[in-house]
Amino acid sequence: MVDKNCWTEVLDDTKYDANDPHVKGEGPKEYASLKNLSGRDWNNDIQNVIMGAGATVLAYYKDKHLKGTGIAFAPGQHIS
Repeated sequence: MVDKNCWTEVLDDTKYDANDPHVKGEGPKEYASLKNLSGRDWNNDIQNVIMGAGATVLAYYKDKHLKGTGIAFAPGQHIS
C-alpha cells in the first residue's frame, strides 16, 4: 500500500494554478531524467516543487547514475 502523503508535484509557474502545467508523482519513484516526464521536458521548466508530508526527494545535477552534486527536499516543503 502506498502512503497517501508520499507525493511530489512540480509546476512550471511560481504560483500554484491547477490549470498551469504540472505533474504530480505518487509513491516511491526513480527517474534518470526529467526530459520526458508525462510527455514533457521538465529539465529547465520547474518553478515550484511541492512535497507531500510523507515524501523525501534526492535530486542530482546532470548525473543519471545518482552521483555527484545533489540536493535534498524534505517532507512538507514547498520550494519556489
